[in-house]
Amino acid sequence: MIKLNIGKDLYLKGRIGWRGLSKDEYLKYSNYKIINATSLMDSYINWDSCGYISKERYDESEEIKLQENDILISKDGTLGKIGFVKNLNSCCTVSSGIFVLRNSKPEVVDFNYLYHILKSDIFKDFIRRNKAQGSTIQHLYQRDLENFEINLPDINEQKFVSNILDSIDYQIDRNNHLVQKLQVLAQSIFNKFYGRNIYTFNGTIGDLCHLYSGYSFKPSDYTKDGKYKLITIKNVNGTFIDTDKTDTLDTIPTKMKSICFLNKGDILLSLTGNVGRVSINSVSNCLLNQRVAKICCKDNKFKFYLYLLLTSNYYQQKMHQIANGTSQRNLSPLDVEKIKIFIPNDIDAFHDVVKDILNELCSLNSSSLNLGLLKNKLLPLLINGQLV
Repeated sequence: MIKLNIGKDLYLKGRIGWRGLSKDEYLKYSNYKIINATSLMDSYINWDSCGYISKERYDESEEIKLQENDILISKDGTLGKIGFVKNLNSCCTVSSGIFVLRNSKPEVVDFNYLYHILKSDIFKDFIRRNKAQGSTIQHLYQRDLENFEINLPDINEQKFVSNILDSIDYQIDRNNHLVQKLQVLAQSIFNKFYGRNIYTFNGTIGDLCHLYSGYSFKPSDYTKDGKYKLITIKNVNGTFIDTDKTDTLDTIPTKMKSICFLNKGDILLSLTGNVGRVSINSVSNCLLNQRVAKICCKDNKFKFYLYLLLTSNYYQQKMHQIANGTSQRNLSPLDVEKIKIFIPNDIDAFHDVVKDILNELCSLNSSSLNLGLLKNKLLPLLINGQLV
């Protein structure tokens, strides 16, 4: 085993302030891109969300000009977001909120292996410990990373481990890509059936369902690695529930109603903050927080109809309009139930077409979540040499 300190043993650089660079200097387009932390996605860099700067601004910071296989680490805001530079096809640099980590010891370190460690709970726990010691302003300093040390096995063993983990990531990416395609297909079918009727009202959402918000859990209810996952607004991000940052419980509060137990396939709606986000639950053993509502249909054949209806632009805007509050928006379940909608009389035909698509979509997401859990369990065992 070789001990590696990523802050001391590898190439680690960040932008020295902004050197006078302001957002006002960003261009609509140029041949020189700049990456902000918002471009660091779960398993890739979103090149489409990058900014553009002039050649002069790009050239003034030679030390952070990106190279293929660099690893990027966010150091402001959401700390420890990771990006892996792949398929770099243009000149690119980083903003002041990102570290550039480069492999200066390829004979010792497999960067795919290191990438998986930095994406794991091992590095997340390190970030949490350093945040707890700092101020209320969240910032990751270069000296903090000099405290992060890992034991590296032989380079060939690193590559063997990273190949296994890469294969899991590849399958997750394939699942997610197909999920996006199926979501577009389901929305297209909805538009084909009912697009012409979306502004024709003959009822309300409350005619088809009731919305129930969850239980007001207290921090003292939480336990690490508990049996039940707690679903709150931070988990309702889009098509499916994101459980990467999920609090857990081992004991059910005695006053919690049974409606707060969630099943796979339940439709959920965010009630605070970024209101109106709609997701399909694909997670077992989870509980509902009060900031999220469960949509309970009187006739289950309308479940997917309501899901696709509420994700449409018109009803997304409608829910934002009826939300109240200034610093934080709040959406009332009762107000949502009063929203006027078109209630179709040919729901059987529509449901028969979309149910298999959305059920498969749910199954794929569940598979991705399980693969992610498997990876998290395998990683420390692989790193410690317990499986190879």
